[in-house]
Amino acid sequence: MRKHFRGQAVMRTNTINVLLAVSLLLAILAAAPSIITIRDSTVTDDAGWGKGFVSTLLKKKKKKGPKSCYRPQVRRHHRLSQLHQSIRQRVLMLTCRPAFTDYHCLLAGPARILDNAFGVQDRSYLATIQFGHNDRTAEKVMNTATFADSLKSLTNKIQGAGCSPILVTSLCRRTFSGTTLTDILAPYSDQTIAVARTLKLPLLPLLADCKTYIQKLGKPNAMQFNLDYTTTVKKDTTHLNELGARYFGRMVADEVEGRMPALGANVKADAELSAKIAAGTL
Repeated sequence: MRKHFRGQAVMRTNTINVLLAVSLLLAILAAAPSIITIRDSTVTDDAGWGKGFVSTLLKKKKKKGPKSCYRPQVRRHHRLSQLHQSIRQRVLMLTCRPAFTDYHCLLAGPARILDNAFGVQDRSYLATIQFGHNDRTAEKVMNTATFADSLKSLTNKIQGAGCSPILVTSLCRRTFSGTTLTDILAPYSDQTIAVARTLKLPLLPLLADCKTYIQKLGKPNAMQFNLDYTTTVKKDTTHLNELGARYFGRMVADEVEGRMPALGANVKADAELSAKIAAGTL
């Protein structure tokens, strides 16, 4: 009889341990958000701040929960006005939530399987949205009202697909008139801010922070971020090399920490680099 009771006690203990382990695992998985990017080429891994931002995200040990990774969603050179013409992008937006394992975002594929198996519904699915560069160039000018309407429409579709949008104003261009930084993207940044306010969504003010930093830094040092800096050309003042990705990825991460504390909890601090950005130095 005693053996029987001991056996029942051990079984109950094992069951409780298993339930606690499962609960803990689900809590860990539910806490880590999935992030995709809807963007122009200044956010890509090879020419923008995307890779630098991803490097700031906390990573879990292998097989012990979610880990950080990144999947850009919009092909280079897409303008906001063109986005709705792409069947591929419409499919991506409509399958934002259920097609999680195809996005390779902050969580590994097994997390989605566990979500489905255990009915987890409260995970955060986030989508950063940054446009403007290809809608306002020397050759092409998109009406700002049209830009705002298109951005609002796109944002609503992404939200309807199961992702929580985070609007991001454009990365600034590193062009100068004498010693003064010039800017043609402010009208589009203003519209992005207005759409975020209208839809009551989070906003990352990258253009303003970028302009402040680059103006302090000055033209000679700012050119070191050019994608073609190691060549004899050195004229690409829009896109970023590896150094630029590190600095502006950090800038975005600091904005996330300051404006979105819940998501900021997934960001690794780099006090030294953040201080350099604040001081306008390299």
